[in-house]
Amino acid sequence: MGSALLAMGLYGIALSCYNALMLLLVSMEEGGQGLTDFSVPLTKAVILYSQGVGLQYPPLTLTIMPLGLTVLLIVLIRACALRLGCSWQGYVAGLASWLAVHGWIASTSSVGTLDSMAVIELKTAVVFSIGYLIALIPRTGLPSLVSDSVGRLDQPFRRTLRQVPTALVIIAATFTLASLITVIVWAVLGWNDMTDMFPAIGMERGSAIMTTIAYLIWLPNLMLWALSWVFGGGFSIGSLASFSLWSGSGYSLPSLPLFALFPAPVGQDSVRITLMVLPGALTFVIGMWMMLSPKRFNALGRNEDEDPAALVSRTMIWRFAHPAMAFVAVIVVMSVVLPLLMTISNGSLGSGELAHIGVDVADSTRALVRPSALGFLAAWLVPLIIVCARYGIRTLIARRGSAGTSAANVGTAKDGTTSGTDGTASDIDVMSDIGNMTDTASAAADRETGAESFGNGPTSSDHLVPRTVQSGAPSTVDSKLPSETARRARVVSSDGIVDNPTIKEDK
Repeated sequence: MGSALLAMGLYGIALSCYNALMLLLVSMEEGGQGLTDFSVPLTKAVILYSQGVGLQYPPLTLTIMPLGLTVLLIVLIRACALRLGCSWQGYVAGLASWLAVHGWIASTSSVGTLDSMAVIELKTAVVFSIGYLIALIPRTGLPSLVSDSVGRLDQPFRRTLRQVPTALVIIAATFTLASLITVIVWAVLGWNDMTDMFPAIGMERGSAIMTTIAYLIWLPNLMLWALSWVFGGGFSIGSLASFSLWSGSGYSLPSLPLFALFPAPVGQDSVRITLMVLPGALTFVIGMWMMLSPKRFNALGRNEDEDPAALVSRTMIWRFAHPAMAFVAVIVVMSVVLPLLMTISNGSLGSGELAHIGVDVADSTRALVRPSALGFLAAWLVPLIIVCARYGIRTLIARRGSAGTSAANVGTAKDGTTSGTDGTASDIDVMSDIGNMTDTASAAADRETGAESFGNGPTSSDHLVPRTVQSGAPSTVDSKLPSETARRARVVSSDGIVDNPTIKEDK
């Protein structure tokens, strides 16, 4: 109970001081009297308004929840709970005291509210519960219970569960930074228009400064609108104007200095396309980092006991199933949280043309979630394609290697057959050479024998006598040349040495 009262006291004092200072400056510059008397009613109205309670002060109707004040109040409640200690009994007592205080504020406020007392109590209870439970839950046994339950799962499932909050934190931080940068760019580009509008509506320098500071309570709302705008969604100011990457004009809007900051359309198609694909590029980078990191999914790695030649295996299926589950979980959370935040950031400034101010929830969700889902899908498919290509290359190399081995074996067999044929031809050539050498030797021997026969015969003049003259001699030329008896030439074939029948005996 003490934490609730302390948080409400600090919050109320801070708001009351600021409201009193702002009203004092306005009264000094504008010459009004008694504006500081409205500081307490204004503080009560702002306390309810910061927790989502709509205000009605004719002709003004204000339902745009100032998320800046809401976040500050939640942080203050958490800090007080941690300072004074928190427990479940303290939560119940603090919630009861919180509801009692806000019931008194709502019943005594001079500014009308659009919600009933029950709705007011419900909205304020939600705000207090969020702040107090953020401080209480880490001190209970719930985190250890969840940790033990997760620890019972297999290691791949634990790793998958750890990657979901990691991806969500990175995406949330990137979206927050992108939206803040967009709002800053709007402020820089539209600053001159806003400063020119203050004198036009009769506001002096002090009032302009305090009003500009007061606009910061809607900074989270503007950031959510900017997030939708920069990624292709857009927002509208009732039926008077709509702002997107393709269109936007604030000439028909009321003379409110904040409206002067709203952007003009982007003229270049390349810039628009680049901005629209940024969510997909972000999730693609996150997904590839998780898919390829050895400490995370390691989609391209292989276990030692895994068959490198197998494309589809149980291990490979689970290696790609776990990141798919993680990516789907991230997209589901985004699909729930983003529409909720976009809805909270919307509201109205009246009941007519300004009845709806903010983003189109469906269009903004599609502009953010769809490219993010496509980025995760691409990050999941790229390693899968690489694995399939790696398997195909290995299979092709293996088939070419086996084909080369078969061709080498066939070539070796052919070389053996050719060598056998060449050996037979070589044998034939050797036999032919032997036959030629034999014929040469026989011819030389015959010439020597013939020379000896001529040496033992008649004188040198006798051999010049014709055979017809020597016919009466006791011997003939044939008898004197016994070595010239029929000599057969030999030929060599593959079957051996045979007589040549074409050469006849000399008679």
